Amino acid sequence: MNLRVSKIVSFCVVLAGLVRPGQAAGQSPVPTIPLSQQNKIFNAVTTPQTSGCLANQGQNIWISNYSVVGGAATVQYRLEYSYNSDSATCTTGTWFAMSDDATGQNQGEVVGIGSYPFVRANLVVLITSFPVTAFYTTSSASPSNLSGFYNPSQQIRKVAFSNQDATTNPAAVTVACPFGTSQALLFIIPSGATFSGAASVSVTSTEGLASFPRGTLNLAGNNPQALFVPATGCTNLSVAYSHGTTAAGVLFGYLIFVSPGSAVSSGQPPLNKNSESISGANAAVNVTISPVLSGGRDQSVYVYSVSARCSAGTAQLTITDQNTSTQIWSTGTTEVGTTSFVRAWNPGLLGSLNVADSVIVSLGACGAANTGTLDVQASIF
Repeated sequence: MNLRVSKIVSFCVVLAGLVRPGQAAGQSPVPTIPLSQQNKIFNAVTTPQTSGCLANQGQNIWISNYSVVGGAATVQYRLEYSYNSDSATCTTGTWFAMSDDATGQNQGEVVGIGSYPFVRANLVVLITSFPVTAFYTTSSASPSNLSGFYNPSQQIRKVAFSNQDATTNPAAVTVACPFGTSQALLFIIPSGATFSGAASVSVTSTEGLASFPRGTLNLAGNNPQALFVPATGCTNLSVAYSHGTTAAGVLFGYLIFVSPGSAVSSGQPPLNKNSESISGANAAVNVTISPVLSGGRDQSVYVYSVSARCSAGTAQLTITDQNTSTQIWSTGTTEVGTTSFVRAWNPGLLGSLNVADSVIVSLGACGAANTGTLDVQASIF
């Protein structure tokens, strides 16, 4: 073996010693930085549609933005995931919402957290003559606190209806309660529709397997209307629309949830309706509390306490929705006697499930020549 060949052999032996068992000499180290993707989803589209499968290597943070070029649009946009779709078009299988819905008329952003086998974008509603373009970014970094210009508001702003035909009754829309409480404002906004007949929207909360009615708003006219949903434990809220005899047009509905720290104070708000009334002999005494239109928004009645007594005999105390004749609360038929009967609610009893309905607090006749005294503490807001 000559000197040149000997040097080559020695070099190969040394090189072989530097390669770990099971590793090819040309293999690169596996990168440890977070895997990420950035790409365009929709390019100047003008119709609702779903994307194909977004490039996915197991990333768990998904952010997508869209913009409307040249004007404004009616938009409902979200990210979705599936476990059983196809890797070619992502049009088959069962799909679930991965993000809240964005509805900005000029631009919007959605954020989804989680690692799923199939991910796509869904342009659920798009009414525009201006093109819409969307992009996404995804990473395999650990999820951080949700941030960004749009996302904090999306956590408390949920879409109930977007461009919904006002002459049909759609399936109820269910959204998650972000703070574990149902306290929210539901806004119904008609577009080209005039509500009439028995048109209404109702809200139901779900806690476990139980459902509870949380309010009904009778819709009339063609102006935006709002329903206050009182606070109670809540997993989900469902919003159902009934069209009545509404003229052609569409409607939009949004829920704005109020965090527990921003709840209405347990103290009695302004616009109080406190009174004491005494009946005639053997006659009932009624106190009617009527909401007012304040700042362009119909208000509701809240009862904080009632106190009642008879000079002699007994009577029944009831609270009734005047507009629907629905009894909201009552005592037994002879529960009120000569000793003051007192009942208080904290927070206040939502007197009527319908915004703008009057509430009647009634003490029945105490009998014979007896009189009744009724004290009511209530507010409207």
